[in-house]
Amino acid sequence: MTYSAKLSTKLFALLIILFFGSISFAQISNLSVPESGRSNFDIATFTIYGGIAGDVQRACINPDNCNADGGTCDNCCDDGVACNPRHILTSTQLILNFNTTIPNTEPTLAYDNTEIVEDTEGTNNNAGNASLTVDWDDICDAMENPSCANNDAETFTLTVGEETLAIRIEIMGNALSGNSDCLNNASGFCNWEITRGNEKVAITGGQALGQTDDLNQILVMYGEDFSRIDPSALVGGRNANNQLLDWDDENNRVVSESIIDLQNGTSYDFRTAMVDDAGNFYNFFTALDFDMSATNPVLCNNAAGAVANIGGDPFTNGCQFSGRPGEVAGLLEDDLNCFITTAAYGSSFSNKVETFRTFRNTFMAKNKVGIYLIHKYYNIGPKLARNLYGNDTLRSITRAALYPVWVFAALSLKIGLTLSLLLLLLTAVLLFLIFNKRKIFS
Repeated sequence: MTYSAKLSTKLFALLIILFFGSISFAQISNLSVPESGRSNFDIATFTIYGGIAGDVQRACINPDNCNADGGTCDNCCDDGVACNPRHILTSTQLILNFNTTIPNTEPTLAYDNTEIVEDTEGTNNNAGNASLTVDWDDICDAMENPSCANNDAETFTLTVGEETLAIRIEIMGNALSGNSDCLNNASGFCNWEITRGNEKVAITGGQALGQTDDLNQILVMYGEDFSRIDPSALVGGRNANNQLLDWDDENNRVVSESIIDLQNGTSYDFRTAMVDDAGNFYNFFTALDFDMSATNPVLCNNAAGAVANIGGDPFTNGCQFSGRPGEVAGLLEDDLNCFITTAAYGSSFSNKVETFRTFRNTFMAKNKVGIYLIHKYYNIGPKLARNLYGNDTLRSITRAALYPVWVFAALSLKIGLTLSLLLLLLTAVLLFLIFNKRKIFS
């Protein structure tokens, strides 16, 4: 290499060092937001949520839960009205804890290049452990949303010296409906039913209707011994047994169907509510929703839709919103739905079993006819599964019989149900013509 080439290389290296040396790669890190000052926090997107569903001045509210101590308010009462167990107030103090490489420099929070200074307290010690506290009232004023009364979403900038971090703040929950309307397929988590397993049940099927843009979870509430529970027994799901199921928005279904830790032999009634990203509870399953039973409304309620027991165990009567856990031939320890296919293929984790399950959730559970067929299948499936269990000959025959059905299910998931039905019809016509041609020339 010539001298000039070496010099050029050194100069280029020096320029690279100077260029990258002038860039600071340090940034604000380890952001955390205590529950006392917000409704929810998504750490993956640095999004802070303030839930405002329902009135915080309702008569059922304990003043001690909604005082001006800087915390949130639990305004969920006994009536199934939209609410939030961590409802923000204008006096609620949002606290941001984080780390910075620039110690002893006070942090600030700004929106649209305007720093929020009122009622804001920032600390930053020698180790760069920093904290900033700001009232939601000041945040909402910066968003031009007085008293945090309306839904809103804006990006704020947390700054320490030259270090910055963009934080999304969203306020949601205004005008959410308390009750669902599954009877008319209008709103709520609808068209679901209960299937049983060993010390657990599953929420099968189910559609999210109405206000679903920010749906995050499904709240499942239940009571024992067919008590015909109504929302007055389900205070935000916290004064009754409850579990939260994560929602898969892309596939319009719950991520996990199982409701666990139940007692075998005990009948349970189930109700649901929707939960958005801010933790607002809304669209509570109502007494009238029991009347949309896929089999017979009377099995769940009387004709008036009242919440009174109709004289018998609703599980035994066949109500799709009731369930009684119990052992099922040892087949359902990890799978609650595909009785026959699990028995035939030997494992609930078989790819073919998963294909049948996905076909059920994607197509059959989305209409009344499909839900009716699913309900009938769950009545006879366990009995047939018991006959298959341990009988290799019957299992082999069943696998052979299920194979064309599996091909149809897999094809439907790949190209769509309508096109698959058309291909099935064309195949049937072709086989018919071939069969008849052979009869003519034989």
